[in-house]
Amino acid sequence: MELAGVRLFCKHKTMPIAQNH
Repeated sequence: MELAGVRLFCKHKTMPIAQNH
């Protein structure tokens, strides 16, 4: 049940990081 939240958090955190790099 918390997997969806963790996946969204990971995607949101990797999205800005990839664009910042």
